[in-house]
Amino acid sequence: MPASLVEDAPAKVNLTLRVLGRRADGYHEIESLVAFASAGDALSFAPGGALALTVRGPSAAQAGATADNLVLKAAHALADRLPTVGAGTFDLETVATLGVNVRNLRTFNFAVGCLLAGLSGVLAAGQIGLNPNMGDDLLMPSFIAIIVGGVGSLIGTLCGGLLIGMAAALTTVFYPAASEAVVYAILMAVLLLRPRGLLGEEGMFS
Repeated sequence: MPASLVEDAPAKVNLTLRVLGRRADGYHEIESLVAFASAGDALSFAPGGALALTVRGPSAAQAGATADNLVLKAAHALADRLPTVGAGTFDLETVATLGVNVRNLRTFNFAVGCLLAGLSGVLAAGQIGLNPNMGDDLLMPSFIAIIVGGVGSLIGTLCGGLLIGMAAALTTVFYPAASEAVVYAILMAVLLLRPRGLLGEEGMFS
């Protein structure tokens, strides 16, 4: 990850601008014809503890108060609405620019995952016993639960695990021979009807 990110921002002139209407998410669709000039600004982004904006140059005094700057306000709005854990998976540079230590965040997530995995092994040992292959019977159902619930969604994974667990348990009562097949049937149905999972996000792997 680079220590800083520098992007050129050429000046633009709106030749035409027409607001088409408001979308369901609150934003507006616009139709615009713009022309870009050869002059512009150089924007430099660097990780920091808090969001801050510094304007330099011959026209810096005309930029007004920093607290009223639209760029800084947009950055604060993005930081308030951006889930840092999920965003750290998709756009490391943006999250780091917002002042989040992505390396520490990922290390913490990995440590919590290891803790939960170890706890799961201890709890499972009381039911299936200790042996070198004790995780084989749990690995595939866990993978299916993640796919059914939606990759990247903790609540979705929990719902997926409850769904396939209850389906397998009920099938065992009425038709034990199909208790394992019903789990794969649920997986196939979810992949066909809702490929991203029950609570998965659209475009997770795009």
